[in-house]
Amino acid sequence: MTNKTQLPGLLIAIWGGIGVLFAAIALVLSLAGTGLGMLGNIAGQGSPADMIGMGGSMVFSIIYYGLYILWNGVILYGGLQMKQCKNIGLSWAAVIMSAIPCGYCCIIGLPLGIWGIITLLDEEVKAAFASNI
Repeated sequence: MTNKTQLPGLLIAIWGGIGVLFAAIALVLSLAGTGLGMLGNIAGQGSPADMIGMGGSMVFSIIYYGLYILWNGVILYGGLQMKQCKNIGLSWAAVIMSAIPCGYCCIIGLPLGIWGIITLLDEEVKAAFASNI
């Protein structure tokens, strides 16, 4: 294990964990809001078209936030693997995924991803991963 992977791996893992947490909270809030809206429609306060729209919204929320949780879960786990110099493939996936600006705040993810890429290209780091295989 090398000290060069400790900090970037930890910060990438934390970044992935924050993403998982935010997506989980957003999923719960979205489902709760849709569910409460559907209850209002069942009580006769809305049309059948509203009920269908809310059902579609619920399905979309489950798919969207579920994928977002999975995406950030890979970043979280890959960051931990990078920190421990265990799985070079998953570490690469985590740093590249964190650098892709498709989340809630690419201003943080992009520099972390670039830092991780630079770290993984280091010869000492490559040797550390090779010795842990």
